[in-house]
Amino acid sequence: MKTLDVQALHDAIDHTLKQLKKQSDEMAKVKKSVEAITSLDDALKGKGGDAIRAFYEECHTPFLKFYETFIDEYESALKKIKNALNSLEPNHNGFISQSFLDHDLEQGCNAANHT
Repeated sequence: MKTLDVQALHDAIDHTLKQLKKQSDEMAKVKKSVEAITSLDDALKGKGGDAIRAFYEECHTPFLKFYETFIDEYESALKKIKNALNSLEPNHNGFISQSFLDHDLEQGCNAANHT
């Protein structure tokens, strides 16, 4: 049977959230750099300049927006998981056994419904 170590899951979620924050900060820098390139109207002239700006606007900008949205949604999902875990087992040093979820919890709920 599987056993969930609540503290380990909290630690992993917190670590992932920190990494996502770092990636988000780095992507913001990349986004600023891309915006700086696409605004170089005076420096990038002619068809070549137009092609370079178009490449960054059409390829990089949509991906950066997608990735930013992905990070936001991933952070939101992790926070929901963390809140759900806190609701299920508020003790950070707790353990949740699969056998408890599969059998004992169901029997306890059934017994509570019959009283």
